[in-house]
Amino acid sequence: MRAVVRPENPAYTIQIGAFGNAQNALKMQKATKERLGNQVVLNNFGEADKLYRVSVGKFDTRKEASLLRKELLEKFPKDFSGCWVNYIAK
Repeated sequence: MRAVVRPENPAYTIQIGAFGNAQNALKMQKATKERLGNQVVLNNFGEADKLYRVSVGKFDTRKEASLLRKELLEKFPKDFSGCWVNYIAK
Protein backbone atom coordinates (compact mmCIF):
# COMPACT_ATOMS: atom_id res chain seq x y z
CA MET A 1 0.00 0.00 0.00
CA ARG A 2 1.26 3.48 -0.88
CA ALA A 3 1.56 6.09 1.82
CA VAL A 4 -0.80 9.06 1.71
CA VAL A 5 1.17 12.17 0.83
CA ARG A 6 0.00 15.53 2.12
CA PRO A 7 -0.16 18.14 -0.63
CA GLU A 8 2.38 20.96 -0.29
CA ASN A 9 -0.28 23.68 -0.09
CA PRO A 10 -3.48 21.85 0.93
CA ALA A 11 -7.07 22.97 1.12
CA TYR A 12 -9.09 21.90 4.16
CA THR A 13 -12.42 20.14 4.21
CA ILE A 14 -14.74 18.31 6.62
CA GLN A 15 -14.72 14.59 5.92
CA ILE A 16 -18.12 13.10 6.69
CA GLY A 17 -17.66 9.56 5.39
CA ALA A 18 -15.46 7.05 3.58
CA PHE A 19 -16.84 4.20 1.50
CA GLY A 20 -15.50 1.23 -0.39
CA ASN A 21 -18.60 1.26 -2.58
CA ALA A 22 -19.08 4.14 -5.03
CA GLN A 23 -22.89 3.97 -4.86
CA ASN A 24 -22.88 4.43 -1.08
CA ALA A 25 -20.59 7.45 -1.43
CA LEU A 26 -22.86 8.96 -4.10
CA LYS A 27 -25.93 8.47 -1.88
CA MET A 28 -24.19 10.26 1.00
CA GLN A 29 -23.03 13.04 -1.32
CA LYS A 30 -26.54 13.58 -2.73
CA ALA A 31 -28.24 13.52 0.69
CA THR A 32 -25.69 15.98 2.08
CA LYS A 33 -26.11 18.37 -0.87
CA GLU A 34 -29.88 18.32 -0.35
CA ARG A 35 -29.49 19.04 3.35
CA LEU A 36 -26.81 21.73 3.18
CA GLY A 37 -27.94 23.59 0.08
CA ASN A 38 -25.19 25.79 -1.34
CA GLN A 39 -22.25 24.22 0.51
CA VAL A 40 -19.68 22.40 -1.66
CA VAL A 41 -19.88 18.60 -1.22
CA LEU A 42 -16.97 16.60 -2.65
CA ASN A 43 -16.49 12.94 -3.43
CA ASN A 44 -12.80 12.03 -3.90
CA PHE A 45 -11.42 8.57 -4.65
CA GLY A 46 -8.20 7.58 -2.90
CA GLU A 47 -6.02 5.33 -5.06
CA ALA A 48 -3.89 4.21 -2.10
CA ASP A 49 -6.73 2.69 -0.08
CA LYS A 50 -9.50 2.46 -2.71
CA LEU A 51 -11.96 4.54 -0.65
CA TYR A 52 -14.41 7.20 -1.77
CA ARG A 53 -14.20 10.10 0.69
CA VAL A 54 -17.21 12.40 1.00
CA SER A 55 -16.46 15.81 2.42
CA VAL A 56 -18.04 19.23 2.85
CA GLY A 57 -16.43 22.58 2.06
CA LYS A 58 -13.07 23.59 0.64
CA PHE A 59 -11.15 26.16 2.66
CA ASP A 60 -7.74 27.81 2.59
CA THR A 61 -7.24 27.48 6.36
CA ARG A 62 -7.84 24.80 8.95
CA LYS A 63 -9.55 27.42 11.13
CA GLU A 64 -12.25 28.06 8.49
CA ALA A 65 -12.86 24.32 8.14
CA SER A 66 -13.06 23.92 11.92
CA LEU A 67 -15.76 26.60 12.08
CA LEU A 68 -17.87 24.69 9.55
CA ARG A 69 -17.31 21.44 11.47
CA LYS A 70 -18.55 23.11 14.65
CA GLU A 71 -21.63 24.40 12.80
CA LEU A 72 -22.40 20.94 11.38
CA LEU A 73 -22.10 19.35 14.82
CA GLU A 74 -24.44 21.94 16.34
CA LYS A 75 -27.10 21.72 13.61
CA PHE A 76 -26.90 17.98 12.85
CA PRO A 77 -25.30 16.24 15.85
CA LYS A 78 -26.47 12.73 14.95
CA ASP A 79 -25.73 12.91 11.23
CA PHE A 80 -22.22 14.36 11.41
CA SER A 81 -20.99 13.19 14.81
CA GLY A 82 -17.97 11.42 13.31
CA CYS A 83 -16.82 14.19 10.99
CA TRP A 84 -13.35 15.70 11.15
CA VAL A 85 -11.13 18.26 9.44
CA ASN A 86 -9.02 16.75 6.69
CA TYR A 87 -6.83 18.14 3.92
CA ILE A 88 -7.12 17.76 0.15
CA ALA A 89 -5.24 19.06 -2.88
CA LYS A 90 -6.37 22.49 -4.08
